[in-house]
Parts: sequence; structure tokens; C-alpha cells
Amino acid sequence: MEFTKDELLPILNNLIIEGKINPKCKNCNSDDIKFDPKIFRIQEYTGKTIDLLSSQRVFLIKTCQNCGYTEFYDALVLGLIDPVTGELKKNK
Repeated sequence: MEFTKDELLPILNNLIIEGKINPKCKNCNSDDIKFDPKIFRIQEYTGKTIDLLSSQRVFLIKTCQNCGYTEFYDALVLGLIDPVTGELKKNK
């Protein structure tokens, strides 16, 4: 799943204003950061090839373009994904 740039920018601005995400790098304090427009799913590794019952989380990812430090923001906690339908909330 992915936001367009036009959809993502106002969402990020609102989250920064609300203090939910930091617009600077926690490691080097650079403001040269990039938010990936895609939402990524990280799934628990259970040792099986495919385990649909394992724990899963979805994240918005921020990467510092200066030092490479990467942060993961839980997309459900930020309200970017509808918890019932799993669809992106593009007008948060």
C-alpha cells in the first residue's frame, strides 16, 4: 500500500504539528530525512515458510539521508490505516 506524494505531505505535516513524529534525525539531528510513501508490513519470524497466523505490524518508515538512521512509526497507532478494513486513511 502506498500514499502519493500529494497525499503524504499533508499527513506528515499534521503528524509533525501534533508531535507524533519528529522531522529531524534522532541520531545526527539532520533535517535531510525521507519518509517512504509505502506502508510496510513486518511479520514475526516463526521458522515456517508461510505463517499467516503470526504476529504482524505495519509501519511508515523514515530514513535519514545524512547518516542512514531509520525509524519505524506504527501506522495503526498513527491512525494511517483503518483497523477494521486495513485500508489506508488517505485524508487523515
